[in-house]
Amino acid sequence: MKTLGAALFDLDGTLLDSAQDFLFILNTMRAERQMPPISYHELKPTVSEGAAAMVAHAFPKLSDTAPLKAEFLERYHQAPTAKSELYQGVEVILRHFEEQGTPWGIITNKPRHFTQPILAHFDLLERCDCLVCPEDVTHSKPAPDALLLAADILSTEPDTCIYVGDHQRDITAGNRAGMFTIAALWGYIGEADDTTQWQADTTANRIQDILPALENHFSIAAL
Repeated sequence: MKTLGAALFDLDGTLLDSAQDFLFILNTMRAERQMPPISYHELKPTVSEGAAAMVAHAFPKLSDTAPLKAEFLERYHQAPTAKSELYQGVEVILRHFEEQGTPWGIITNKPRHFTQPILAHFDLLERCDCLVCPEDVTHSKPAPDALLLAADILSTEPDTCIYVGDHQRDITAGNRAGMFTIAALWGYIGEADDTTQWQADTTANRIQDILPALENHFSIAAL
């Protein structure tokens, strides 16, 4: 049985629940334009699609949302952690990997100037062994470039790594990189998303469930 070489994670919707910050900013912008608020349930499926998709969802009648996207990103840059929280169980899992000597890292499509302050706020920036942002590669997820770069940084083979993410592009990238993929069902998955079609190696309903899911594939200590 293989030894786990590294545990790699997506950020938003996998380690971090950032949707409440996005929701607060968008509803503030809507209120300033005399529009009623939207709900978390309405916004959640668009979070993993990025800022443009969230702004377009919040302002569906506008044909050009580029100025609003710029406003949204500026507001987010000013206060990116006002309401965000790590998902329950994240600290336990990361601490477990650290105690076992298993490197862990984050591979995200969120730009570095947003990502680093957020990780620092949650005391993760100095602890993670690898951080790969879109600026670091020519092709972002679903291309495998960022995941292969992470494996190279950690001096480990891709087939000894796991990659955990809540979007189909995460699983596609992980599969293309030859990693063991886990679909994070606790993340920003919409009702229309059929995760059975993502071709993940396995799924997990909570982050705590990833260790039992690995028992038949990697030599790894239980919690």
